Amino acid sequence: MCDAIIAIGGGSGTLSEIALAWQMNKMIIAIDFDGWSGNLKSMRLDKRRLDKIFEAENAQNAVEILNSNIKNYKNDYKGVKKTRLGVNILTKNLPYNLFQ
Repeated sequence: MCDAIIAIGGGSGTLSEIALAWQMNKMIIAIDFDGWSGNLKSMRLDKRRLDKIFEAENAQNAVEILNSNIKNYKNDYKGVKKTRLGVNILTKNLPYNLFQ
C-alpha cells in the first residue's frame, strides 16, 4: 500500500485512483498537466478532509513537495465505519455474504 500518489495527466483510471487515495487519506500530488491531474490540482474533493491535492509544476517539484509533507500523513486505513444505509459492516453479523 502506498503512502502517497503523484498523478500525471490521466483519464478515468487516474480519476478513480485519485478518488481512492483521497478516501484512504493518502497524500496526493498532481502535476500540472492535461487531464485529471491538471483539473484537480490545489482542490479539495470533499469536506471530509481539511487538506487539498498538492500542485506540482514538474517531477522534481513533486518530489520536493512529497519529502516536505509526507510526515503529516498516517499510513493506516481505519476501514469503513458506517455505510450510507446505516449498517455497520465491521461489527454486524449478516446472514449473507456481501461479497458473493
